[in-house]
Amino acid sequence: MVESTKLITQELLASGATDFKQWLNSIPAHREEFERHYSEYEPSEEDAVKLRDVIKDHDGTIRTLIVTDTESPDAWRGVAVMAKIAEVCNMEISIVPSAGNEEIVEAFPNMYDETGKPTFVFLDKDGKSLGHLSRRPNQIELDINRAIEQERGIEFPLEGPEYDVAVAEYLERDGRQHEKAWRHAQLWETINIIDPDILRLRRGTLGPIGYLTKN
Repeated sequence: MVESTKLITQELLASGATDFKQWLNSIPAHREEFERHYSEYEPSEEDAVKLRDVIKDHDGTIRTLIVTDTESPDAWRGVAVMAKIAEVCNMEISIVPSAGNEEIVEAFPNMYDETGKPTFVFLDKDGKSLGHLSRRPNQIELDINRAIEQERGIEFPLEGPEYDVAVAEYLERDGRQHEKAWRHAQLWETINIIDPDILRLRRGTLGPIGYLTKN
């Protein structure tokens, strides 16, 4: 496999869309779902300040490469939320299609060693990768798996085609109840990826609840 960071070239970054709203006008379907997540999500000022401080620590520049399709709830939520985060926190984005960039998606797995879209790769001013987020934040993965186990039993496989169908059904149904919390989880995980010394203290059950603190 090609070293993951070598897949992200300056040419690729330059080819991506840097304006979320202009990108929306170019997609063929599901625009209303992207717009819904973008308009409904407002980062808390406290969390936004923490990310702005993290960006300052990296000489004021963080660019996020977003590799995505437009067909899944993960993309609708994830890309829209990252666009709002970028707007509020002065972070650059470059959105490229997953079609033709499959190698990048496969090079950045999540905590379960699985890959998916959207894939977010966070880069410093020199193009060095600071970390990545694949498909959805780890907190969402944990919440979904716990909910599916409660609904379908502990023996239900948490991978494979049957699992993918169960996740899609959950996201379209019960998952919508947790969208607000999951949007915040994406900001928190973004901060933690760029600066691992930032910790999120959590309390509660399904859905991330808590606050951020410096280790």
